[in-house]
Amino acid sequence: MNKETQLQVALDNMFGVGKKIRSSYRKLRQGFDEKTNEHVFIIEYRTVADGTMKSQPRVDPQQQQMWLLRQLVAQSKTE
Repeated sequence: MNKETQLQVALDNMFGVGKKIRSSYRKLRQGFDEKTNEHVFIIEYRTVADGTMKSQPRVDPQQQQMWLLRQLVAQSKTE
């Protein structure tokens, strides 16, 4: 087992949810903290579990307002 797979297994064990379908991770940023003399890595871990519900995409409130305005204008033109 290579080091990348070992890291993914460790993340699955630590953060995984129930029956995992798939999981992945990626490095977002890397830097150096001069105050503490430490290397800092920011990673993103994503997992999909069996039985989770799919959610509706979020609607931008501004787009929703524009849609309502268009509906009102269209309605007033037909009357």
